Amino acid sequence: MDIKGTTAIVTGSGSGIGRALSLEFARQGANVVCCARREDKVKVTVDLIKQEGGNAIGIKTDVTNEDDVKQLIQTALDTYGQIDILFNNAGSFNVLGAIWEVDPKEWWHDVTVNMLGPMLCMHEVLPHMMARNQGIIINMNGGGSTSPLNGGSGYGCSKAGLLRMTDTLAVELESGRHPRIWIYIAV
Repeated sequence: MDIKGTTAIVTGSGSGIGRALSLEFARQGANVVCCARREDKVKVTVDLIKQEGGNAIGIKTDVTNEDDVKQLIQTALDTYGQIDILFNNAGSFNVLGAIWEVDPKEWWHDVTVNMLGPMLCMHEVLPHMMARNQGIIINMNGGGSTSPLNGGSGYGCSKAGLLRMTDTLAVELESGRHPRIWIYIAV
């Protein structure tokens, strides 16, 4: 698939897989909207893309904050005019331990980042994609959704929920006559 000239948003692009995805999208000719909670990390990713001759902007975004997500989508549209790809990569796996051992608030934080974050991003980008009847959404699963993950119940539950949310959205898009909006799970 040729993505030259498209616009891709990559959440969690301040490091790791998100940074690598952002760099590769840029190498393939996409305009990249990099976002993460830590502005300094996002700036590094944008600088790396620009050093390679790519086009990117960075936006400090907490994907669990609805106002941040709205600003992310609006800035992407204001800058590039359209959004073609949303890669929901931001995630959290901070809690490791049996349910009786973990801090419930930290456990819930993992679930919130891994489910609410992608939901908010899809909620905001889909009206734009639906108006154009075109777009690609990729949700990063990262494992843990198909079998028990000893000590990682919050992460595993959230990724199983993300898998079901993705499947459900695919059915909703098809029944809503938006067959040119593709949704995938990356494992």
